[in-house]
Amino acid sequence: MPPHKTDAWIPGSGRNPETYFLRDQETRYFTEVETPILGMIPGGAAASPFVTHHSELNMKLNMRIAPELNLKKLIVGGYNRAYEIGKQFRNEGIDLTHNPEFTTCEFYMAFADYNDLMEITEQMLSGKLQ
Repeated sequence: MPPHKTDAWIPGSGRNPETYFLRDQETRYFTEVETPILGMIPGGAAASPFVTHHSELNMKLNMRIAPELNLKKLIVGGYNRAYEIGKQFRNEGIDLTHNPEFTTCEFYMAFADYNDLMEITEQMLSGKLQ
């Protein structure tokens, strides 16, 4: 059996895969951030949000469907590299490939295009499964 990297995640193991992603992003000098889960305007993806009511403010709020817009605001505001591992909520169908609540790892980098981000994603995933 080939040796595994000590920091690699092994499918079926009890080890949390988030640990690997956190370490990988930190070595690439990304800043971990936490963006709001509740907001007045849903955005970042074409999906239906879950809606709740804030009693004290007497206003409708949406649970986020993606962290994209808030992460992009951070990049425009001066962060060079930012990422978030967090829950997303979509009020849509349920089947073997869709769940209304799920976890994503989303990241953005200033002055990078989709090719740069695809390369980082490929490196991150290939290292994770070794």
